[in-house]
Amino acid sequence: MRILCFKIKPVYIIIAILLAAGIVVFASGEKPQNGTPVPILMYHQVSNKPSKLGEYVVSATELENDIKIVLDKGFTPMFASELLSCCQNKTPLPEKPVLITFDDNYMSDYVYVLPILKKYDVKANFSVVGALADLYSSGIDRHIDYAQCTWDEIREMKSSGLCEFLSHSYDMHNFSKRKGVLRTYAESHEDFLEILEDDIEKNKQAFEKNLGCEPIAFVYPFGSYNDEVGKIINSHFKMSFGVYEKPNYIKGDEKTLYLLHRYNMVHNRNIEKVLNEACF
Repeated sequence: MRILCFKIKPVYIIIAILLAAGIVVFASGEKPQNGTPVPILMYHQVSNKPSKLGEYVVSATELENDIKIVLDKGFTPMFASELLSCCQNKTPLPEKPVLITFDDNYMSDYVYVLPILKKYDVKANFSVVGALADLYSSGIDRHIDYAQCTWDEIREMKSSGLCEFLSHSYDMHNFSKRKGVLRTYAESHEDFLEILEDDIEKNKQAFEKNLGCEPIAFVYPFGSYNDEVGKIINSHFKMSFGVYEKPNYIKGDEKTLYLLHRYNMVHNRNIEKVLNEACF
């Protein structure tokens, strides 16, 4: 691991202090020297029940207000595939790119999120757990408080032209067998490699069968990650998403698309401060 040591100029310290206070807003077109900042917002469930709002649940009103602010600030929401294409083809990113992501593809994505995206003509990215999409497509009883989207709903969302779908594993989004996609102590590396690659392939097949395409990016369940898992995921995907809250700087190099950082949009979080921090 290479460690970079450098002196911090006083002006940058002042900017950092102002940024933490939510005062600094970067001028249009201003970019740091080490790449284009690309904020990535991470949402989970959307609910209109006040009792459910919290760390992983926001209201539809909050989401709509966030999207209005994103647009008012001049940001351009992108698909993950568009970001990948810009890096692969060395084409310029929009002046102020942003990715809006939704983990777990809850039923609320179809009920609440899709109408908001249509209202503002905004693109968003949704991570799908294939086993859960299969389960709730089987006719089992569903409720918006806990259920995921069916494949029919996912297809309808995709046909809107505003929704792109990413892999969130086929059946590793749980803590009952392991922590996300991490290897258990009882497994050898060889056994784990076979298990994880089988899961990756199952979700690719589920996407092919139901959406006619493969997922172009992987979203780590719970953000669980280590170097062993990273090498396997990177051999199958050119892009992946974690949960560490930190700015992303895209340099036109595909390597900067591995384990992208995201900001968890909790109930009552100030999105303007998030965007300021993510663009520093």
